Amino acid sequence: MKKTALFIASALLFSTAAQAHRVWVETAHTHGGEYLQAELGYGEFPELEPIAKDRLHIFSKPMQLVTEKGKENLIQKGTFNYQYRSKQPVKDGSYLVIAEYQPTFWSKNSAGWKQASIKEMPDASYCEQTRMFGKNIVNVGHESADTAVITKQVGQHLEIVPLDNPANVHVGERFKVRVLFNGEPLPNATVTATFDGFDTSDRSKTHKTE
Repeated sequence: MKKTALFIASALLFSTAAQAHRVWVETAHTHGGEYLQAELGYGEFPELEPIAKDRLHIFSKPMQLVTEKGKENLIQKGTFNYQYRSKQPVKDGSYLVIAEYQPTFWSKNSAGWKQASIKEMPDASYCEQTRMFGKNIVNVGHESADTAVITKQVGQHLEIVPLDNPANVHVGERFKVRVLFNGEPLPNATVTATFDGFDTSDRSKTHKTE
């Protein structure tokens, strides 16, 4: 199955520095009674890579599993620091896994980019506060296509809310979503979709501004 992701282009949150990296969530194919495995993507989609030590604090809030009972923190489990797992085996159903890139200042001066506010870098020519969110719909069990959990807001500052379960959408049909900012509809938001294999360019020469 191809990895697919939706991203919001918003001048409020994503500009020069922030666009160098993206945040997304991946989940493994899971059957009822198994532990849910999840991975936190940060960097160039769809390549997963360990999160640098000086950026771990940005992800101090653990990934969370959203069920009909509410949110529960996932535990970091695996070879790499982007790998997580549910605390208990999960039952058949449709859930969300969410992640958050905590608000972080990035500033640029003649020496380049640095995690710093304008107070910490008074000679900065540019400063921004970046915050990003990831959300993944996971259907546990082959017959799961419920909408009760996945179509509800989870409270992300900038949030894409599905209006249906992708399992119910057929080829050629629209996958409809709502875009919310602080819980309110965000007019004229641009949502882009991509999948693993869509961009086949050589990323080895990609310049990351962060």
